[in-house]
Amino acid sequence: MLTTGCANVTLSDTTVLRFDMEVTQPKLKTLLHETDRAFDMVIQHPSSAAHVAKYELAKTALNEYLSVMRHSLQKRLKCR
Repeated sequence: MLTTGCANVTLSDTTVLRFDMEVTQPKLKTLLHETDRAFDMVIQHPSSAAHVAKYELAKTALNEYLSVMRHSLQKRLKCR
């Protein structure tokens, strides 16, 4: 378990990230919630292809959004 000032992160063979922090961006908050909910369903029903597919879609949407955010922040930093 890795604990920082704003997040608890558990890293193991299957990496699980659980953030207990306030998220102020509504889109990010929604994507985190959807990914977390989909992951919980996979844990409850690991052999369900439908739940695994929903989790993969949620992860992809979250990763794409984070990638866009990172690119935007890098662009802003270059302009300074």
